[in-house]
Amino acid sequence: MQQRDSVFYTVGVAAVLCVVCSLAVSFAAVQLRPLQEENKKLDRQRNILDAAGLSMGEFGRPASELTRDQITDLYSRVSEKLVNLDTGNYNTDLDIEEYDPREAVDKDDESIKIENPKYDLGEQRREKVARVYFVRKPGENKIRQVVLPVYGKGLWSTLYGYLALKSDLQTIQGLTFYEHGETPGLGGEVDNPSWKAQWPGQKLFDENGEPMAEVYKGPAPDGNPYAVDGLSGATITSRGVTNLIRYWASDEGYGHFLEQLEKEIAAQEGETETPVAKKTVAKKTEAKKPVAAKPEATKPEPKKPEPKKPEAKKEEAKKEVVEVESPKAEEAKAEKAEMKAEPKQEEAAAEEAKPKADEKPAAEEKPKAEEKPAAEEKPAVEDTPKAEEAPKAEDKPAAEEKPEVSEESSPEPSDGEPKQGDE
Repeated sequence: MQQRDSVFYTVGVAAVLCVVCSLAVSFAAVQLRPLQEENKKLDRQRNILDAAGLSMGEFGRPASELTRDQITDLYSRVSEKLVNLDTGNYNTDLDIEEYDPREAVDKDDESIKIENPKYDLGEQRREKVARVYFVRKPGENKIRQVVLPVYGKGLWSTLYGYLALKSDLQTIQGLTFYEHGETPGLGGEVDNPSWKAQWPGQKLFDENGEPMAEVYKGPAPDGNPYAVDGLSGATITSRGVTNLIRYWASDEGYGHFLEQLEKEIAAQEGETETPVAKKTVAKKTEAKKPVAAKPEATKPEPKKPEPKKPEAKKEEAKKEVVEVESPKAEEAKAEKAEMKAEPKQEEAAAEEAKPKADEKPAAEEKPKAEEKPAAEEKPAVEDTPKAEEAPKAEDKPAAEEKPEVSEESSPEPSDGEPKQGDE
């Protein structure tokens, strides 16, 4: 008993116990490592199937509720490739089975430093080569979807997930996160199925090719094709999700790869143009300009009736000329009547106002007053196209001007009375 209470005995027992336990743990880790890798791979496949919507579309349940065989069968539609993010080309130098992008971030030769990013990813470095996934239908070679691994800082941790795009590379098929350390009930709601269900059908890029998908602050406005509802009480996490989506969709992330993939899909479909993502969207808008110019080519059609307008004007001018001709005849008649009336007026003035010889010039002034409108009528005839000026000449008949002239020339009532009688 005394020996067991000694220090040497206690230290010896502790040392033996530590060695035995460490050996047991090491043995278990080595033996269970293949199983751990298999489970890790299976979990990755589940998340990819959820992001692509294959599980819900085929079985109506999330991939977490499917059996291993069902997951394996569905995942047979998915293929994997490595991509150089700087160029967008496929990488065939690395072993796709052995390569781990998360380990590459910690290696200087396999990653690059993130400096002054347009969208704050919250990370210091990113890998040079990324793994991407293509979804096809059984028996087809045409790419139906592409799934992109994404990650970025939230409030407490880095969020790791998958972003799935449809074949137009513009529409989001789904977004899912499989690893994070956000607060449950707040930022942890990124795992909520009802929140993730808002992403399918949302647009990733705007018309100019800029990433516009976002987590809105509060309820997303109705009709906004880029926004989903924000996470209540998790503003920083919501902002982190927005930034990581936009970063990986830009040229700093998968932008160059999406441009190359667009050409590949176009070649598969046998088309010269397909819906474009990012900067290629702007190129498409330029290519579509000739199409937009078609309405311009049709613009001359409404101008067809325009040549008729001068004809209408000519007709109006002709009518005006005809209308002006009638006043000439009337003016001639009026002048003849005036000439006939002038001798009568002189005789009446001679009989009734013989002592007033000075007033004769007043009678003589009448033709002068009548000649003034005649002089004014000459430009009216010259300006025949103006229909409005012709009536002005008609409005000044000699009959109406006689009383005005008599009133001005002879203020005495005796001069005006015989003139009215003569008329």
